[in-house]
Amino acid sequence: MVISNKHKYIYIANPKTGTNSVERLLVNDYAGSTRHDSPTIEKHTGSKWILAHSPSDYYSFSFVRNPWGRLVSWYGMLQKNFPDEHHNFKEYLLSNLGLTDSELYESYPGIPQRHWCAGVDFVGKYENLYSDLNKVFKHLGLPTVNASDVPVKNVSKHRDYTSGYYTDYLKDAVAELCAWEIEKFGYEFGE
Repeated sequence: MVISNKHKYIYIANPKTGTNSVERLLVNDYAGSTRHDSPTIEKHTGSKWILAHSPSDYYSFSFVRNPWGRLVSWYGMLQKNFPDEHHNFKEYLLSNLGLTDSELYESYPGIPQRHWCAGVDFVGKYENLYSDLNKVFKHLGLPTVNASDVPVKNVSKHRDYTSGYYTDYLKDAVAELCAWEIEKFGYEFGE
């Protein structure tokens, strides 16, 4: 989460949606913006809690990502950080799909993205990161950015999510798990 008392905004960080890049841009280039991590506010705290504990006149925004691509990106990050634990995408995904709601909240990839979007003023798409960031900046009266202005950080190295990760069954299972964001943001597999 990044909050700016000077510019009166709150950025709510949804995992695997360019969070590190957006946070660095906001903190490094917009004076008065600070990243908040504390015992009560973690980097990926959900929007309902943040908004309930923040000034109501602050503009809030977050980003979502195609859920099929987001899960592959999450898997790629796990492979990088824990190479001995996650050998097979299908097994990894199936182990998350069968979790109960309370267990999903312990496992970020299974949490529906509405957890970071509920009640926010603007939800941009990772796939349109620069143009959607510029919509936020224009609304706030801040200078807009070019793609080259946004620091690219924490990029996971994996094939495109449409390249052999998903069987028809897994595509459908993700569609069921992530029905809210698919319907709300018009996502389709392969888009």
